[in-house]
Amino acid sequence: MATYQALKGLEVQNQSSDPSNPVKGQVWYNTTAGVLKVAGAGTWSSQASTTRSGIGSAAAGTTSASFITAGKTSGPGSPPVATQAYTEEFDGTAWTNSNDQLVGRRHCGQGGGTQTAGIICGGYAPPSDAFNNTVGLYDGTSWTTGSAMPIYMAGQFNATAGTQTAFYTTGVGSTPGSAPHTPQTTIELNGTTWSSTNPMSRTPTPTRKFGGAAGAQTTGLAFGGAGAVTSSESYDGSSWSSTPALTTPYGSNAGSGTQTAAICAGGYTSGYPVVVNGYNGSSWTALASMSQGREHAGACGQAGNMLIAGGSKGVTDVVNFACEEYSDPTTTTITTST
Repeated sequence: MATYQALKGLEVQNQSSDPSNPVKGQVWYNTTAGVLKVAGAGTWSSQASTTRSGIGSAAAGTTSASFITAGKTSGPGSPPVATQAYTEEFDGTAWTNSNDQLVGRRHCGQGGGTQTAGIICGGYAPPSDAFNNTVGLYDGTSWTTGSAMPIYMAGQFNATAGTQTAFYTTGVGSTPGSAPHTPQTTIELNGTTWSSTNPMSRTPTPTRKFGGAAGAQTTGLAFGGAGAVTSSESYDGSSWSSTPALTTPYGSNAGSGTQTAAICAGGYTSGYPVVVNGYNGSSWTALASMSQGREHAGACGQAGNMLIAGGSKGVTDVVNFACEEYSDPTTTTITTST
């Protein structure tokens, strides 16, 4: 009988515990349990729809305890932008309305933290729909104002797994007296004070917005971006480094997870793709496709998982209230027969 190595060109790895983010088809021997295991495919499932999410929403938390907020409620037309401050919470089954933000905003990157200790910042805000520097802190019930950013920003890449006291945001912005969108930098929040580190490494600089993100303040990941690109970078709390590219270009996309177990979904290229990418710390691979495409959606989730809702579902900029959840690959024990 042929061995696995002869068939696949790989040896079966011995692991004392199951890997935290296995890829489809990965085989290993769990030495603790004394069994051979294989990872199946992750799957998407429909969840209850939101009622007040928008285009350019921000979400934070896990797939069973999260919130979504912000966004615009209309596309081109009159008025061209109706920015909102609504907040909804998800408990794994249903969405319920919570208290509004203190500042209505849209396209503020993804949220950070948890359902009971969340953070959002920047974005386009009234009255002129311009970049803003305000910070919102959420405690699971109400919003308070955090320390203002030193830079006015929108469309950022944020530390989605960060906290209210250990968070970063990066991208393009402006400061009073400077030309619009000139500073390309990363700023970190320690709970009370913002400090600057280094900008993203990618070029051209206009792609440093409207992409997906994952990870924490010292283990961040940013991917995709304006214009639809395959760029992907990691952050160590000080500087950015290029990582292997996405399998397909993404722009206006969403992200979730960690630096070593991330998901990239949604966005716009020449249409609204349903293709989804997953990252395991060393490469991006294609995952199961979503049932419908969307751009500028709110997304969140723990390692290897994603909850995505809101965003635009077509060229008319109509809000997509539908919600989908991606569950990480199932692990199956391999048994032998005689």
